[in-house]
Amino acid sequence: MLIWFLAILCFGLLGSGGQVQGAIKMAISLVGLLLAMLLAVPLGPLLKPVLPLLGLGHPVWSWCVPPLIVFIIIVLVFTSVAQTVGHKVWVWYAYKAPDDERLYWERMNRRLGICLGVVQGGIYLVLLGLLIYVMGYFSTQVKSAEEGQSFSIGMLNQAATDLKGTGLEKIVNAINPVPQSYYDSADIVGLLFQNPDLRLRLADYPLFLTLGERPDVQAALADKEFMVIMKSPTNNFIEFINHPTVKTFFNHGEWIALGQQVDPKDLLEFLKTEAPKTPKSAKYEAEKILGHWQLDQLASLNAIRKKSDRAVNELKYLQGAMRNLMRDVTFVAGANNQTLLQGSIKDAPDLVRWLTYRPPPNPPQPLRFPTLSPSNTFKLLAKGTWKKDGDEYNVSLENLGEAVATIKDGKLTVTVSSHPLVFFKLD
Repeated sequence: MLIWFLAILCFGLLGSGGQVQGAIKMAISLVGLLLAMLLAVPLGPLLKPVLPLLGLGHPVWSWCVPPLIVFIIIVLVFTSVAQTVGHKVWVWYAYKAPDDERLYWERMNRRLGICLGVVQGGIYLVLLGLLIYVMGYFSTQVKSAEEGQSFSIGMLNQAATDLKGTGLEKIVNAINPVPQSYYDSADIVGLLFQNPDLRLRLADYPLFLTLGERPDVQAALADKEFMVIMKSPTNNFIEFINHPTVKTFFNHGEWIALGQQVDPKDLLEFLKTEAPKTPKSAKYEAEKILGHWQLDQLASLNAIRKKSDRAVNELKYLQGAMRNLMRDVTFVAGANNQTLLQGSIKDAPDLVRWLTYRPPPNPPQPLRFPTLSPSNTFKLLAKGTWKKDGDEYNVSLENLGEAVATIKDGKLTVTVSSHPLVFFKLD
């Protein structure tokens, strides 16, 4: 019903406007409209530097606003030219042409103007249909319960539904310039909005693996109200994105840059993986270092024994230290080339002290390991970066120096202070 109303409105207004304006003005306006359609998207990027000055720095605005501005400018320029030319022609016929010739011209000008106006009405109807299709595709993904849905969103969703029933959707798709990445992104937002259980799965995506230790993420995790929203169904998308914690992420330049690195299609397939299958990223699957790696105590002890001249009692002591203090040490590598070393031990220097400590041959009393206190919960020990170098990886961890990491038989070996630590991958 809404689409038919728009059709009547477009054809009626432009047709009657064509009769009033005349063929010359409508012809020039039609040329401007066609040029605006062709040039809006190619010339749009030229206006991107201006948007931050207007307070429109978000990537969404930089994608959709510049083409719209270019379209409006071109249409207005040609409309102005049409008025000038049309007025000059009217003056000539009004004051210089014979009366019979003027009457013939006015009749033809009005009737042909109606035809050109109807043509423009059809074009504007298709453009409105394209706008409804693009915006409606997103709005229907985040459709809320009727009582929690705004009137404008409800009307947009209804118009998007009507678009299919009228058949106008087929015409819109034939000229649709919007890239597939937009629709994949809309599917991602809709999937997360409608399925709260999937929201925390984002932390397992390779590009986001190391983001959990960022101060803003830690603050969000500590926000009980925000975590309740994250774990429960959301009734209103507008209220969700206007939450103060959510707005801090939208307005942060680093998060915007990170979002531009995301492959929407790959992330969508990652989120859509159904249990009991483990979600995997096709884009990053070939990079073997990515993921969470748990310390393999026995393999690490054997690697240290082969590389160093540690005595038997020292190896036994190190075995006890690994069993009691290092059992949950985890190495994390993300697709953003960031690394984390996590665990319940005090800190990274303390890890080095236990790895390098050599007890006396005959201690006066049995050596005891400290009991992990509540303050020594699982936390960040060190962060750094990784870089691939052939079949190896150059790993840099703060306070622990540079190391060469290798992967063999599904095990990751990272050298920490000349001590090779072996990790197995957590699924």
